Amino acid sequence: MLTLARVEHVPSSLFEPVDRIVLVRDVAGEFGATRPEVRIAVTEAEARSSTVMRYGCIRLLTNVVENAVRHRETNVSIEVAAAAGRATIAVDDDGTA
Repeated sequence: MLTLARVEHVPSSLFEPVDRIVLVRDVAGEFGATRPEVRIAVTEAEARSSTVMRYGCIRLLTNVVENAVRHRETNVSIEVAAAAGRATIAVDDDGTA
């Protein structure tokens, strides 16, 4: 995350439209493939496209989901939504810490 925060200028050619739910399901699927004991539920309020730096978003989301997987008791949930013109992706786990 610090790497992404330190970037001062990102060429517009690195941004592309992506479907947020597809991006989230891809990341969740990677964890499901390598950690079958982990249950990750993905919910969506609406599937929409956003123009983002795909690699940066995948890296950021992977880090957050990996943290949730590490601290979960059983489950991890990811909710994809939009509110007031902004995309949101919320990651939650059922751990105690």
